Amino acid sequence: MLKNVYLKPKRGSYSGEEKSYSFIMGDNSILWPVTIDDDIFLKKLHSGEIRLYSEDILKVDLEIKQKKDSNNKIASSYSIKLIKEYIPFEKPQQMKL
Repeated sequence: MLKNVYLKPKRGSYSGEEKSYSFIMGDNSILWPVTIDDDIFLKKLHSGEIRLYSEDILKVDLEIKQKKDSNNKIASSYSIKLIKEYIPFEKPQQMKL
């Protein structure tokens, strides 16, 4: 398990309905498929208390699972176990002239 990983939302049903999301980690590494196992966070998504935006940042504990098939192809899946911090994007204030 990777602890204290920073992710940005990329794609998914951010109302909490869908089970598979994609996130960006670091310099454009796309993680997919990602499930969110944090029920408290999912309830906030579903209720609309939190609405994810592509510039938001999540600090999470992330589990990575990998499988290898008979052709040595490796498939990865990701699971967010705990969202430790949600940092919503805030547009910079424009200065008045």
